[in-house]
Amino acid sequence: MSELESGLRNALRAASAEVYEASADAAGNTACAMARDGGGRFLAVSGDAGAFSGEDRGGYRRCPLTNENAKALQALFPYTRPVSCRGRDLTIGLGDRLGLAAAFSVLFVKEVFGGTGMNIWNPALMAR
Repeated sequence: MSELESGLRNALRAASAEVYEASADAAGNTACAMARDGGGRFLAVSGDAGAFSGEDRGGYRRCPLTNENAKALQALFPYTRPVSCRGRDLTIGLGDRLGLAAAFSVLFVKEVFGGTGMNIWNPALMAR
């Protein structure tokens, strides 16, 4: 942990803000971390915070979660930029965040091709 990160964490604790520990990182002369307090979640930035918009507090800048601040964060930490699927210029997100798409797609296809019959515990469905 760098001195900038330590200073940011201490300033946030002094302001009674909770730091999302895994979010803290530093690059160059800038440290950033996600935090929350009674006013909600925000991005906390210390050091060279010129590219970030927000309100200066004691030892850090409280930045709202906006597109402009996201772009500044992506410029500072390139690993936070979205990555295209298979090098394509345009992609859309159809990820299965709940883990339910596979089960429902199997049910749908089974119904299209004759249904599950009377056996609701169909082995083909149980394999999914």
